[in-house]
Amino acid sequence: MKFINLIKIYLFVFFALIIASCSSIQKNWKMDGSNIEKDIAASKKQGLMLFTASDTDPQSKEILKNVFTNSLFSKINQDFIFYNVDIVKDESTMNSVQLEKNYVLFSSYNVTQVPHLCLINKHGDIYHSDLFPEKIKTGPAFLEYLDELKEKGKTVEALRKNIDEVSGTEKIRAINMFFDKIYLVDSEKYRNLFDEGIKSDPSNESGLLGAFILGRMQLNIEPLFKQQKYSEIIKELNKTLETGFLNPEEEQGILCNIAYFYSRLPNTPAKKIIEYLETALKKAPQSFRAGTIKEDIEYLKSKN
Repeated sequence: MKFINLIKIYLFVFFALIIASCSSIQKNWKMDGSNIEKDIAASKKQGLMLFTASDTDPQSKEILKNVFTNSLFSKINQDFIFYNVDIVKDESTMNSVQLEKNYVLFSSYNVTQVPHLCLINKHGDIYHSDLFPEKIKTGPAFLEYLDELKEKGKTVEALRKNIDEVSGTEKIRAINMFFDKIYLVDSEKYRNLFDEGIKSDPSNESGLLGAFILGRMQLNIEPLFKQQKYSEIIKELNKTLETGFLNPEEEQGILCNIAYFYSRLPNTPAKKIIEYLETALKKAPQSFRAGTIKEDIEYLKSKN
């Protein structure tokens, strides 16, 4: 009798697992794209985000109806979780909280035109971010396109793996190659890679150290900027300038930023801002920003 009961228990657990696994298979769009990274981590699947404007953009409306069908979802849901991030003109058709979240996601993912497709691997790396091709009008056509894009994903996976397999100067180069192939929407989650790159090449044999120092500086400045802590930003900029690993154009950019943030502080003498701009100009007089710096200097001098 005990044996039979055990069989019943095992069968119950077995069928419960089957039901749970079936229920985790996605059959339609998820709509709250702010959850995608959490869902990717939990599911170990890749993420697909489609940005649309369903009631104003004809292509968005067409692909939502004719490309992303139940048949297509059934073919990709083993490998992907998929989100539709939609913005609508008729706000009565969408929850206002969700619509606001979607506008934030458009901004965070740098989406300026629709329809726009993003693909994200299981580590959260965005390996594709581009307009949805106009020529793709059916599910089978999209599957062919998706197979091509998966190769980009494999490349990014290989580059990520290579970072752990090298050391010294090769590590900062490996990280840089990885960064070149992904879209840094949320740079903060790559802070450890910026730190690893900086530590791996302290003498700047790769010539990449300045760029990595600037990348880490940007991460440090972003929260200060949101809090309008301009004096602290200036300290961070000066600290970066003092590393001695920036090239002349990078130093020029830092000096221009220092001048800008001094201009945001109350009671900063124009003379001080002009001095920083003049120092910046001397660093790289032929740079792409040199003309603008000259104009700013002339303008400030004419007003003071």
